[in-house]
Amino acid sequence: MSTFQDTQTTSENQIKASCWQPFPDIEWVSGGISTLADGAMAWGHAPDHEIAANRRGFLMKTGCLPQQAVAIDQVHGVEIVRVAKSDANRGINSPESRIPATDGMITNTPDLVLVTSHADCAPLFLLDEKYRAIGLVHAGWKGILAGIAGKAIRSMQGEFKTDVGDLRVAVGPMISSSCYEVSDDLASRFTNRFGVQVVNRMNERPHLDLFSCLIIDSLRHGLDPARIPHRPPCTFRDSRYSSFRREGEWMKGMIANFRIHA
Repeated sequence: MSTFQDTQTTSENQIKASCWQPFPDIEWVSGGISTLADGAMAWGHAPDHEIAANRRGFLMKTGCLPQQAVAIDQVHGVEIVRVAKSDANRGINSPESRIPATDGMITNTPDLVLVTSHADCAPLFLLDEKYRAIGLVHAGWKGILAGIAGKAIRSMQGEFKTDVGDLRVAVGPMISSSCYEVSDDLASRFTNRFGVQVVNRMNERPHLDLFSCLIIDSLRHGLDPARIPHRPPCTFRDSRYSSFRREGEWMKGMIANFRIHA
């Protein structure tokens, strides 16, 4: 059985909302994730001009200026970079302009829009309420196993002097354990790092709970247990979202975005 079940009072309004939000109670930030209705967002899965137009359209729909956005070339690693105004307008209109070999960004620059790509992998949002800094991370199984959540927390501590007591995290739509069957070998690697509770056996096959892995890693790096976030919607089961496991090579992809208001 997984460590963090849906016993947290998950907001039904949040789950049913057409636009998922990480911290709806905080007025000085905004963010979310696109849906299939917003069009294909993954470079290489449609013509570049179509992807660029869809990305710009979603950002404008959410009140963001595309020219103030920055995206990364994700490699399923643990590299976290601090971004500033000089990084704006990268990765939105062409894949070549993305920040290379990076899976997370942190910033305290107002109106700079952090953008990551997803299709089952988790978008991890970090918020420092005291020093008004944020982070957005692409967390796939490789990055989670390598400790990307803890790396992001340490990066915010190093760059912004973040006190984990002031830190909040949110996890956006991602694949759920019941839909994420893995090999016995991979399951063993995760139980060795995070404990047996992150693997559920269904139909005699191991299913991996990546959400619990992210939370365990965050707790080990000082996250207040009272600030454990709600489980997000499942990208595989919820047809609003893009899922690599459901769509396969026809995957359209999604983008998450996060910014500080000026």
